[in-house]
Amino acid sequence: HAGHDDLYAVADCGWGIVIARNVQEAADLAAIARRVAEDAQTPFIVAQDGFLTTHTLENARLPEDDLLRDFVGSPRERIRDLFDPAEALMSGVVQNQDSYMKGRIAQRAFTDPILGDLAAAMAEWGELTGRRLAPIDPYRCDDAERIVVAMGTIADSLPTVVDHLRARGERVGCLAVTAFRPFPAEIGRAHV
Repeated sequence: HAGHDDLYAVADCGWGIVIARNVQEAADLAAIARRVAEDAQTPFIVAQDGFLTTHTLENARLPEDDLLRDFVGSPRERIRDLFDPAEALMSGVVQNQDSYMKGRIAQRAFTDPILGDLAAAMAEWGELTGRRLAPIDPYRCDDAERIVVAMGTIADSLPTVVDHLRARGERVGCLAVTAFRPFPAEIGRAHV
């Protein structure tokens, strides 16, 4: 029922996590996350709130097959063969404390570029479809005294609430978080 406890349980697994505000974003983020996951060689979760996006009726414009093929590209050109003996690698091994942090730090080679790749893929998707997405989406935050930060379907409703409260003279804003992992801290400072 629109809880995010399942996401918090896997928040630090090393995967990218994006959260849709509505069914249209869930469809759009599926294509975007697929492309970024293949480029970064890092799995992604595309999350949507249970019930509000899964059990209610909403319209969505699904992309044409040709657009998806062009945007995502051929997986054969991007996905590494993890079982190629010529490029041996270990995965899923148990690590003791002395090497655990070294492994986590080594993941940065994969995770550091993800946010930039995600923002670029979202921008390109917006150019192709006319539907703008961003890792975070501030609304009327420039002069706000109070800002609500939210993810998922509540973030879809908040701009209406902000407009209502602004009409009553309250300086409020909202910030929708689409990229939960990696969290867009630097992008956030540039936009808020």
